[in-house]
Amino acid sequence: MRIDKVPRWNLRSIAQIFGRFSVRHNFEILLSSSVLLLAYAASWIGYYATLPGPFFPGGNISDRLLNWDASDYIDIAQYGYGHGPIANLSYTWFPFMPLWDKFIHAIIGIWPPQSRTAGGWTIFTDTAHTWSLALYVVGPLIAGIASIWVFYSVAQRLWGNDSSAKYATVIYAAFPGVSSFFTGLPVGFTQLFVLLAFRELLNRRFWKSSIFAGATTAIGPLNAVVVLPVIGFFLIHQWRNRKSQTLRKLWVATLAKAVGLLFLGELGLAIYALYLDLVSGHPTLFISSEHLFGGHNLHDRIVGLLSLRDFYLRFFGESISSLFFSVHSSPFANLFLPINDIAVLFVLVSSIALLRSSIDLSAIERVVVCTFGLITTFGFLWFIVSQVGIASGPRLIYIAAPSFLTLGGLWQHHKIIAVAIVTVLAISSCVQVSLLVSGYFLA
Repeated sequence: MRIDKVPRWNLRSIAQIFGRFSVRHNFEILLSSSVLLLAYAASWIGYYATLPGPFFPGGNISDRLLNWDASDYIDIAQYGYGHGPIANLSYTWFPFMPLWDKFIHAIIGIWPPQSRTAGGWTIFTDTAHTWSLALYVVGPLIAGIASIWVFYSVAQRLWGNDSSAKYATVIYAAFPGVSSFFTGLPVGFTQLFVLLAFRELLNRRFWKSSIFAGATTAIGPLNAVVVLPVIGFFLIHQWRNRKSQTLRKLWVATLAKAVGLLFLGELGLAIYALYLDLVSGHPTLFISSEHLFGGHNLHDRIVGLLSLRDFYLRFFGESISSLFFSVHSSPFANLFLPINDIAVLFVLVSSIALLRSSIDLSAIERVVVCTFGLITTFGFLWFIVSQVGIASGPRLIYIAAPSFLTLGGLWQHHKIIAVAIVTVLAISSCVQVSLLVSGYFLA
């Protein structure tokens, strides 16, 4: 089956979309607006109501949202890899977002003027150019909103029920990783590419799907797993359409195509590794650069992974008190841990739930998507948790978004549970944005 309701991106189709605008058929547009409103409200809460954190730099809200990795991407775009304020660390960040920032600079001709605090926070020093800050975040924001649109269309195809599709979309848009859509981080692009790859996969356009998967690997190493469902669905499709071919001819042709899909699906990662090999002789320099963050040796990483040493729930009451009242306890250590716990647990549960879901996929296809969600979570635990701690969890494991589709049926049969899940995710997203703006490490 093919997804016929996903609009084609041309002027005629855009005009038709706006010409047919209605609340009923453009739910994803209204949802995108609500997500924007949530982040906007949360940013003001963080700016005016939250006690300043250890990385509170002053400045305005725009300064706060274009920080952490976002300012590092701008440094790489401005100075190149191996140069500038983060010379040794710069290889950790993949090239997609620096290239995007260079593209924005080519249009407006302005780099946001900045200086670094001792804690690593960036202060944008020229208020006359404050307007330029927004232009460095508008691309990821638009891409993130577009990914909500694509998700909704995919959910309609898989559920065949509009209420289930809407609820699944709400789940996707409320997940804490969505907070990164509003910063200069490439999460919006990642999500758009992942969901476009999944859309093409459902349409059995495997080469296009693999190209979108390959684009994500220019954004980060964990995205290397996005090609796995492409290969899985392709093998299933080949077996179903084997017809009268001999097994030997079938598997020779299948293997050749699978290798081609794998190559395309890892193209961004392969090109970056080739670049690193040419400039430094170390194609995996992005991995060794992580040790500059204070990473652990192999033994410590294995022990940390098996014991989940960084995963423990803190008392939410104490955290909220420290956030909004003068209590000598830092939410830096208290709040980001539960939010990451929630994110990891949610991805695990939604992935496993696919196995018994009524979604319009065959049993073996549901196994493939479930496996993708589990591998994504394990990859996050290994490459991030056991190495540098569990910060950034929600935005990194957000690539398992296809697993979120499985929860669309909750709205039909368990409305109270459905509302509770959305409420927890939405509150987590709001808290995350508030902490980021107020000066706490929560990305």
